[in-house]
Amino acid sequence: MSKDNKFKIILLGSSSSSTNILYNSLKSDFKIQKVIIEEKESKFLFFKRRLRKMGYLKLLDQLLFIFTVSKFLSYFSKKRYSEILKINNLSNLPIYSFNTVLVKSINELSTIDLINSLNPDIILLSGTRILSSNLLNSINCQILNIHAGITPYYRGVHGAYWAYLNKQSNLAGVTLHRVDKGIDTGQILGQKIIQVQSNDNFSTYPLLQLNSGIELLKKYLSKSGRLDLVKSNNKSHLWYHPGFFQYIYYRCFHGVK
Repeated sequence: MSKDNKFKIILLGSSSSSTNILYNSLKSDFKIQKVIIEEKESKFLFFKRRLRKMGYLKLLDQLLFIFTVSKFLSYFSKKRYSEILKINNLSNLPIYSFNTVLVKSINELSTIDLINSLNPDIILLSGTRILSSNLLNSINCQILNIHAGITPYYRGVHGAYWAYLNKQSNLAGVTLHRVDKGIDTGQILGQKIIQVQSNDNFSTYPLLQLNSGIELLKKYLSKSGRLDLVKSNNKSHLWYHPGFFQYIYYRCFHGVK
């Protein structure tokens, strides 16, 4: 596939394996005009915001999960993770490009000015902070996101895990959508259900979702075919990380990994 006559694309991402995979999957076929990498948000500010939303007990339960179970699963899923990369021809090698810019926040005025100076056709998001109203109102192009969940049912994080926990494997998937002022509420461009193996779990679901999301994105950017849309209704829920005791209970008694 040639890069000629393709969209001018900016990738706004965090410094992460997911951003590397997205960039490496697109760079050969599409014109990535600039990669803007955002510094990680202060953990103190992140947890302070969560504390206001859910209180001490729920936050402590989530933190216990994040720093124990989540790390345990990631460590013991390395082989499966590498297998998914290889099978789907994905690369998580670091982005080495003279077109890469580091910024403190994508919502800074200087970042907005940089984006407007480049006049892109499409902005792709990958693990950034929530976009401010000022940025959304200042940018005159499509902003797309690969969301790890089937919206509107599974907004927020870890959509596949929650779908399996709720016995809705038909909603364990990924959504390609336009970004608006809500959280994962933008216009749906395509959705796809993931297929998991017996050795997949909470740690590997997101990689399977990213791979399926990249497939949807490539179809959309190349306009090579109709995207498979999933019918939805008005049911909508915003999901967060599971708690330690919640995960252990459903793993032991319901087999949800």
